[in-house]
Amino acid sequence: MACPLGVMLSNNPGATVDDCVKKLSVARDIVDVLGGKWKMEIILALLTVDKRRFRELQKDLPGVSSRVLSAALKDLEDNHIVAREAIDTTAPITVEYALTDYGKSLKTAMEALVQLGVEHRREVIGR
Repeated sequence: MACPLGVMLSNNPGATVDDCVKKLSVARDIVDVLGGKWKMEIILALLTVDKRRFRELQKDLPGVSSRVLSAALKDLEDNHIVAREAIDTTAPITVEYALTDYGKSLKTAMEALVQLGVEHRREVIGR
């Protein structure tokens, strides 16, 4: 059986569904990274400014706990989406977070996800 997502494997017109499933695993990687609670909100907050301190991000995201925000930022840093900079010329040390170039490149994908979400809600719940 041919892969129904032929555009994904356009360089291999004889691709099977199994080939397609393997190719989808790369999409699952980024969905897993962005799918964590607060991660898209953190990226959105950092898209609006160059840099943010931890407490500033907490204010931008009412309801997020320090522990959850810290874990999400660490995961985004591990995935090269957010850069963490410690400024040791201040006492106490100031830490600032900013999107990497790769993180900034996710804006288009996030816009597409928002549009997909709008279409999904319209289809499923009529709004």
